[in-house]
Amino acid sequence: MRLNDDVRGDGPVPAALPVERLPVAPPAARRAPAPSEGRSALLDALPASEAALLRGHLTPAAFPAGASVQEPGKPVESCHFVEEGLVAILALTGDGKPVQVGMVGRDGMVGASVALGAALAQSRAVAQTACAVQSLPAARLREVLPDAPVLRGLLLAHVRARLAQSMRFAACSARHGLEQRVARWILDASGRLEDPAIGLTHDFLASLLGVRRASVTCALHVLEGDRAIFARRGQILIRDRDRLRSLACSCPDL
Repeated sequence: MRLNDDVRGDGPVPAALPVERLPVAPPAARRAPAPSEGRSALLDALPASEAALLRGHLTPAAFPAGASVQEPGKPVESCHFVEEGLVAILALTGDGKPVQVGMVGRDGMVGASVALGAALAQSRAVAQTACAVQSLPAARLREVLPDAPVLRGLLLAHVRARLAQSMRFAACSARHGLEQRVARWILDASGRLEDPAIGLTHDFLASLLGVRRASVTCALHVLEGDRAIFARRGQILIRDRDRLRSLACSCPDL
């Protein structure tokens, strides 16, 4: 059985339009983890001299799954280095419905567009799972960037990767069946979480992909029937990664 996409997005819209809320994540995935320091790949890659520029300005914070991290059209006041969990980057359709166009894990940062001189957020960011972050005032990031070439280079590379990510999401949505897309999404999420188990509901995944819940449920049943995953209430567990990869679309890994 092959499934086609149900919904297509028309692209981002101004923040003033009503925005559909994402379904609430399951309790186990919703709890915010205790903030932990030093797990951000971006922060870990900084030389001591540049890390010193941020010291004293970073604040550990946590977001439960489903929490808003950034809203389009609003000033970027804080940048968040992800240490644990996943953040979904969302575009809004003309009727305010969210569709995922990116995914940020501990290799990235929410608010990286500040490195390009942006003052306002261009997209919505929502905690896809419970997240622990190190938050940095955007004003401080703007101050230190001229004296932090490594950090500036890392953030620009991250922005380029996000652009490639969005292009892949768009191409995948237009060309591939839902089963393939769901398989690829599970692989991407698991890889960034470094965990074969992903805590989320069918409703939440359907909202991220911009399709009906029933279609996601059918796609998960097909993948489970192919012995690639176990799908339980509020959780997806990879059973056979190689098998799942064979069922996913041919899009490159994020």
